[in-house]
Amino acid sequence: MIDIAEIKNEDEWENTKTGSLNKNELIVFKFSPVCTVSFTAGKILETWCSKLDSDNGLKIVQVNVIKSRALSNKIENETSVRHESPQIIWFEKNGNIKWHGSHFMISAKSLSAQLEAV
Repeated sequence: MIDIAEIKNEDEWENTKTGSLNKNELIVFKFSPVCTVSFTAGKILETWCSKLDSDNGLKIVQVNVIKSRALSNKIENETSVRHESPQIIWFEKNGNIKWHGSHFMISAKSLSAQLEAV
């Protein structure tokens, strides 16, 4: 099982990137705590993560887009991926974006397909 850590500010984002990329692929899950679609996507992600081995080379973090708006905006600006919520941005080890999806694109099937993609 892989834990999903919440990052709340730009320093935590920089530390996450520095500590993860080059070693792990990184999944960023942006969500709104007041949105039912975000709730559903979060449950899908949690269930999917619960079936993964902790040593599979993934790091997963989440960003509350209401509490951490500045961080959400920074990620949008750095990646040029237009903000949506819920949203997943999946980074390769080299820092390039492997995949991003939002709303109903977030499914166990789509996540597993990216995990298997080289």
